[in-house]
Amino acid sequence: MGGGMNIKLVGDWKLAAKILNAAPGDIEKAIEQAVRLEALVLEGAIKRNIQRGPPPPLSPLTRKTRKGAKGGSKPLNATGGLLGAVTVVQKGDEAFIGIPRSAGKYNLAVTHEQGRTIVLNMTDKMRRFLFGVLFKGSPPKAGPGTRIIVIRIPARPFVQPAFAAEAPKSQQRFQEHLAKLLGGSLGS
Repeated sequence: MGGGMNIKLVGDWKLAAKILNAAPGDIEKAIEQAVRLEALVLEGAIKRNIQRGPPPPLSPLTRKTRKGAKGGSKPLNATGGLLGAVTVVQKGDEAFIGIPRSAGKYNLAVTHEQGRTIVLNMTDKMRRFLFGVLFKGSPPKAGPGTRIIVIRIPARPFVQPAFAAEAPKSQQRFQEHLAKLLGGSLGS
């Protein structure tokens, strides 16, 4: 057999030995804490995206129906419920960052992240409300046939862009957190 294998060791091997020689419980605890710290960075990025109100802007009709609503003309900010539902749920060395189903906002979050078209049968109450907003008067009586309303909610991603922006820096931050938690540092 010909050929050989060349191995080149790179990095701070003294730090690596120090980390590996630490008690397994210390390493496990430090990894969980480092995961938590990184998860909080991602949670913050998602919340900032919601607060900015990702494009596209609200339609003129939506703005008219929201007059006086908290959040004004920024998408995703009408009540603050979506922002408040963003959380970190950690189990050991794994973390979920986003809006858990138990928050009650899951479908709304998916709708805004991916966009959605909703078709509803228009009730008399809906018709009165829309005519009141649009024409400041009483709506005409509904004629024969089915009246429907089509609502198109464009995608306004706020989770995926946060992960995409933070992913390139995530590994480095995690390593720095871990080294600091174990009493070392990752010098240049």
